[in-house]
Amino acid sequence: MAENKLYLVKEYNFDNPNIKNIDSIINNSIRDCRNKYFHTFDHECVYDLNFTNINNKKTLNFTTSEKNFMTYELNKKINKSLKRGFKFNHINKLTIKIYSNLSNINIHHRLMIGSPRLFYHFFRKIAHNPEYIQTFCNDHRNPFHFACRQWYSYNIQ
Repeated sequence: MAENKLYLVKEYNFDNPNIKNIDSIINNSIRDCRNKYFHTFDHECVYDLNFTNINNKKTLNFTTSEKNFMTYELNKKINKSLKRGFKFNHINKLTIKIYSNLSNINIHHRLMIGSPRLFYHFFRKIAHNPEYIQTFCNDHRNPFHFACRQWYSYNIQ
């Protein structure tokens, strides 16, 4: 049975992002990763937040993470902190971590990072053999399913 372990495969870092732009930053990063690197993946947003304690005026940096696309959970955490006597100042840093299984890699990205000549030769043969694609690359559980289909469609045009 194949192992479905997820690995940290890509990381996006943003210093001092505006909280109003967080949703679009996350969406653009997810879209970038989907278009260029991986077919399926999970993500995690790590926020380094800056607060000021209203009582003693001391600043505090607080790190939190969430796995939602939008900032709903972040806003809940900020509002909870406001009720406890803290004032939100800004986001010091936003890190978006992308986790995926290496079998979900986009074929174009795989070719850019290099692969053994045997893989290249194999996919080149597949590109000119539609019967092989229709017979052996139709199982979604096959780790090469996306690679076979993409290579075939890219090279047939």
